[in-house]
Amino acid sequence: MARTTATARKTTGGRVPRKVQKKSGPSPMKISSSESAVVHAPKVHKQQDYCYICINGGELLSCDQCTCVMCLSHLPLPQDQSVDIITSIFICVPCHLRIFAPSKPAPFFGFYKGNINQSPTTWTPVLKQPLVIRDEYQLTASSQVVAEPLLLLHFILSSIDPKGSPARISAELLSGFLPEESLVYKELVFDLSTDELIVKYVNEVSTITRNLKK
Repeated sequence: MARTTATARKTTGGRVPRKVQKKSGPSPMKISSSESAVVHAPKVHKQQDYCYICINGGELLSCDQCTCVMCLSHLPLPQDQSVDIITSIFICVPCHLRIFAPSKPAPFFGFYKGNINQSPTTWTPVLKQPLVIRDEYQLTASSQVVAEPLLLLHFILSSIDPKGSPARISAELLSGFLPEESLVYKELVFDLSTDELIVKYVNEVSTITRNLKK
């Protein structure tokens, strides 16, 4: 069944550490606004921490068919209807395209009633009218926004200037999307021309390895 989580939102004044703020246990929650193959419910692993539409945190709705999450604010509901998130099946736009619209467009209802272990053709939309996604997509529908710990280890030959290297550029770009504690970038300059330098290199690698295990 659909689940919600909350993550801290980004600020416009630079990067700040963002941590997932899990809700303490499921509780009934209703929100309201002022032909395909059998698709069994997959074994969903850890949900993503940030909305794939805006690449941000907030009140997030977890897809029941994949690891994607979407901000509730992107799904304005009709004034005269409500959705019980706990008992409804929710699928994100990428899963909607895969399940209901593999070859031709189909309206996106988002929330469904039915057995998640049965074919989606047996599900019925909770809403009478399809949903219209609010806000502009920052990524393609199939993009993944994850915040799993990531290590970029850059080995640099001492005779090479690392300025402008792809590794540094990648680290700088990723730092804007990942929490500070989730991204580690290390540069290891090495020179194996002498036995002493080889020993120094081995010691540095061993130190990094021990720190990673912590």
